[in-house]
Amino acid sequence: MPALGRLMPQLTKVDLTDCEPSLFDESFAGALAKGTLLTELDLYSCGIGSQECEFLAPALSQLVYLEKLNLGANHIGDKGALHLGVAMPSLAKLRQLSVFNYPSDTIRIGVEGVTALVAGLSDNAGLQKFDLSHHAIGDTGAEILAASMPGWRRLKKLDIIGNNIGDQGASAVAGCLHQCVRLRELSIGNRIGDSGAIAIAKAIPHMPKSTIFRYNCIDLTDNSIGRKGASALEDAADYTHLHLNGNPCKERYIVK
Repeated sequence: MPALGRLMPQLTKVDLTDCEPSLFDESFAGALAKGTLLTELDLYSCGIGSQECEFLAPALSQLVYLEKLNLGANHIGDKGALHLGVAMPSLAKLRQLSVFNYPSDTIRIGVEGVTALVAGLSDNAGLQKFDLSHHAIGDTGAEILAASMPGWRRLKKLDIIGNNIGDQGASAVAGCLHQCVRLRELSIGNRIGDSGAIAIAKAIPHMPKSTIFRYNCIDLTDNSIGRKGASALEDAADYTHLHLNGNPCKERYIVK
């Protein structure tokens, strides 16, 4: 660890994918805090839990140039997210945040955790990608996200699929899509039925059309959308790719 501490002030990227959770103690946090030039930090699949997040959060607050933070495939949960949320306001240059979960992991971020993360990111107008997939934020968490999404003026991709989000949450997110002028990819679910699909369908015509890729992508995989919801989505699709795999409707995707 002393060697890492000596190197850290010179580094701009650190990738510690698949390291053991025992690495992320107070000593590591002290070394990480010296990485004031870091722009990318990858801690994917390191077994990081709430205790490790408690150690890491003060160090993360020092990484004022950080643009990409990957904490995916860990065991963060609500308690860990509370610690991370405290660090987020210091990361004004953060553009990509991943805290995605494996579907099989039972330690998930819920309403309390997403509230903390969103509060910490509330002033970050430059956030471009946010992956919070396969947690348990539900309709309430989706509503909390929807209230902040217009403030993330550069947001291009939001992944909240596998979050027990139903029609109420889908309708809340749909209601803010017209304000998300750069959004290109939205993945959301997994309890959305016809009424939620119809709400999204009504929002699609008001979404911006990509000038680069010429389409937007909405992933509604593994929801409960029937023929009525699929029909509404089909009517609304315009240079929009809609993924409907795993729904009761027969369509797998709709592209116009």
